[in-house]
Amino acid sequence: MNVQLKQVFDAPVDIVLRARDERFAHIEKIPGLKPRDILERKETATGWQTRRAFEAGENAVPGAVKRMLSPDMFKFVEHLTFDAAAKTMTWHMEPAAQKDNLTWKGVSRFVDRADGKSERIIDCTVRVKAPIIGGQLEKAIASGFKKSMEKDHATIQAMIALINKGEV
Repeated sequence: MNVQLKQVFDAPVDIVLRARDERFAHIEKIPGLKPRDILERKETATGWQTRRAFEAGENAVPGAVKRMLSPDMFKFVEHLTFDAAAKTMTWHMEPAAQKDNLTWKGVSRFVDRADGKSERIIDCTVRVKAPIIGGQLEKAIASGFKKSMEKDHATIQAMIALINKGEV
């Protein structure tokens, strides 16, 4: 299943990227923002790379399907590479279980617009190789991903507002 999203931010890309990164240092000022579990971050010649522990929402999966799965199917490590020149983030989610049966990866591109705003264009692929339940799992992951990106957008927007007000 392919997922494509386009989100508009009320700031140029450089401010959006700053807000995206710095917001976790101001969790108390941004409602609904929770700390990330960064396992590793390293600078590269072209940007940076991170590894982050992540748990997908089991609640998005129907109960009958959930009973067929190991709890480790909901645990992931996100591998993200940021290319500063291209303003892209390439990522993939490594599941704790069934690594050969799940593909969840994507690219986020950040683009300035002529009106002073910017866009995040997200192309994501979710594939689950599992008879009968694969399609349901793909839909559940895609739905959860979309909700997560909406929340992510809102917290970045909140941080942009703090930057614009000079509060950070």
